[in-house]
Amino acid sequence: MARLKVTPTRMNLNTLKERLATSKRGYKLLKDKQDELMRQFLELIRKIKN
Repeated sequence: MARLKVTPTRMNLNTLKERLATSKRGYKLLKDKQDELMRQFLELIRKIKN
């Protein structure tokens, strides 16, 4: 992971906090999407087997 050169100001702290929150939300959405696609895929495999 790359390190950022950031000046230690309150404004930069708030900006980084917002970026972190956005990244966490995006990660959760992608994880949920992956889980749903896997569920659909496994369901399709079960249908094909029968």
